[in-house]
Amino acid sequence: MTRRKGRVVIVGAVPLEFDRDPFYRNEIDFLISCSYGPGRYDPTYEEQGRDYPYAYVRWTENRNMQALLQMMANGTLRMDQLISAEYPIAEAEQAFAALSTEGGSRPLGIVLKYNLTETPNDAKLTPTVSLPAESKLTGRVGLGLVGLGGFFTSMHLPNIMAMSDRYQVVATCDSKTAKAQDIARQTNARLATGSIAELLTCSDVQLVLIATRHDMHAPLAMAALRAGKHVFVEKPVAMNRDELAELARVHADSGKYYMVGYNRRFSPHAVRLRELVRDRVKPLVINYRVMADPAPLNSWVYSPAGGGRVIGEVCHMLDLFNYLVGDDIDVAELDIIATPAGGGVPPGDSFVSTLRYADGSVCTLIYTTLGRKSKTNGKERVEALFDGKTYVIDDYVRSLGTGCEPGAAANRPTKGHHEELAALAEYLLGRGPAPLSWEACARAAELSYTIDALCRGGGAEEISAP
Repeated sequence: MTRRKGRVVIVGAVPLEFDRDPFYRNEIDFLISCSYGPGRYDPTYEEQGRDYPYAYVRWTENRNMQALLQMMANGTLRMDQLISAEYPIAEAEQAFAALSTEGGSRPLGIVLKYNLTETPNDAKLTPTVSLPAESKLTGRVGLGLVGLGGFFTSMHLPNIMAMSDRYQVVATCDSKTAKAQDIARQTNARLATGSIAELLTCSDVQLVLIATRHDMHAPLAMAALRAGKHVFVEKPVAMNRDELAELARVHADSGKYYMVGYNRRFSPHAVRLRELVRDRVKPLVINYRVMADPAPLNSWVYSPAGGGRVIGEVCHMLDLFNYLVGDDIDVAELDIIATPAGGGVPPGDSFVSTLRYADGSVCTLIYTTLGRKSKTNGKERVEALFDGKTYVIDDYVRSLGTGCEPGAAANRPTKGHHEELAALAEYLLGRGPAPLSWEACARAAELSYTIDALCRGGGAEEISAP
């Protein structure tokens, strides 16, 4: 059917099983259309709204949709012939049953109709759904969840559900309200919403857990503190020093507890190492190697929403240094050697940084995306040298000790996510000490701003006390 030197364009998920010979003999071009058109799967186009020039890309994803809607409005594209039947939503089961019939009576397309005239306008617009759930918080912390993406569902959600004796999820919030409803049903929460304001007005929410993208951490934490809620937020604390300073003021005025998810210090491996070095006689020397996965240059990690690797992840390693040396010991000096800009390596993706503490301890961080992980060469490795002893944390799966007893091995990384939430619950329920001070939260953030500036080629910003 295709002329010589013609084109065959595949639209949709069509099985690609064809004979090469007719394509070869007639020099036919084989093309695949990317879903709705150019711009699809490009975050700079779909999420940041940067359009492609009309003269170079005539039919983008949005312009394709505009043309389609215009054709439907003009009547040149008629959809009514595709609709075989209409059913009220109450008869949805009958509609699906009709689609499953065999033979000529099977409808081509069905429309489910809602009677919106019977629904109040406020109910049509509300992003909040109330669900039947238990209302008692006896002996438990009332929890509000904000930001229910992949990290939350894979890491925090299983831990929260495993601690149902200490946490009761009261409300869930996500920009995708269907996601909020799904998590609410799983956790037996009674409120699912797309509005943070709605969650913060819920009196039974005592603690707000924030796991959104990085640029929303500080604004949402400040809103929660102002609403009289305790806060647990994933790292980073804030995107820059100005934001950190504002958050510090709001936190001080609120009188509520604030904690950032620096989970490494809660890992059983790190806790064991801290016990060993607590009474050391001489300075501590630590080498921390991180082999991170590379990411495409258009990844959200490098966007204003992510802030880059140093602010978004390296703060974890800096906090562990502070924890092991001592949260009360100042950093006296910071040196850094960074991979030069260019060559496809974003700022902060590969560098070596050395922190010298006031007690003489030296901590070196090697952070890079240029290596390759394997079963025997994991992402993170910590080596601590002190008082004639050596302690190694191998990817938080096992510990090795020379001259000292290591921590217990596990069959998977144990990075402290469960332990940090357990410690937080014990504190809020009045059964344990505060797991992390505000000063410790802010201190690692301050160091990350300095290293980030140096990686980007700027001058070293002063390391100030939080």
